[in-house]
Amino acid sequence: MPKEKHAQSRKALAGVEKYPTGIRGLDVHQQALEESEARFRTMFEASQDTIIITDDEAVYVQANPAVAALLGLPPEQLLGRKVSEFLDDTLDFPAF
Repeated sequence: MPKEKHAQSRKALAGVEKYPTGIRGLDVHQQALEESEARFRTMFEASQDTIIITDDEAVYVQANPAVAALLGLPPEQLLGRKVSEFLDDTLDFPAF
């Protein structure tokens, strides 16, 4: 490749971020994903705020330990149950 073309190619690539590819690249991305999930899990479990995750049918799929303080139940007793089971009957909450 002539020097001029090589210089142009280097300039064109200067702004392109390089991402690992192949098996090693997958390992790097997998490790980053695992670290991100560990950070989320730590925040989720340690939060003093109640964090509850439901599915599209308003069924509890995850709840952090702060739920116990609010509802007086361990999070495990919420999983698989509907949100509406824990609401006051006077609330106007759509049934799922």
